[in-house]
Amino acid sequence: MMSAQVCKPVIIIYGTGKVSEALLEQIQFGIEEEGIPYFYEEHPERTGKNLVSLAYAAAQSSALSVGIALDEMAIVVHYRNLREEQFVYQLKNLKEQEASVLRILGGNAAKLVKGIPLIGHLAFEVSF
Repeated sequence: MMSAQVCKPVIIIYGTGKVSEALLEQIQFGIEEEGIPYFYEEHPERTGKNLVSLAYAAAQSSALSVGIALDEMAIVVHYRNLREEQFVYQLKNLKEQEASVLRILGGNAAKLVKGIPLIGHLAFEVSF
C-alpha cells in the first residue's frame, strides 16, 4: 500500500534499512538545495538485492519520475522513462565518498526533475 505522501509530487528514495543517517542526510540536502521535495521509505526486505531494480521501482512510483535506491554500499538514481536495466547514476563505495559528492548526486536527481543540466563527477557510473 502506498503512503499518502508518495502520491504527492516527490522524488522517492528507497533505502534497505542499512543506510547511514549521515549519508542519507547529504543526499537529501542536495535535493533540498534544488527545491524539490522527497519522500524516504525503508525496504529492509530488499537488503542485498538489486539496487537498480529498487531505484526503477521508486522512479515508477514517483509523480516526478525520479527514484533513488541506496544501501550501505551504493546508491542508484533512476528515471521513469529509462529501461529497468539502465539508470542515470550509480555510485559505489559510499562510505568512502566525500559529503560533497553525495550532495551533488542528490542535487542531480533534483535537476533531472527540473530538466536542467546535471553536474558531472568522475566517481559516478553513468548508464544511458
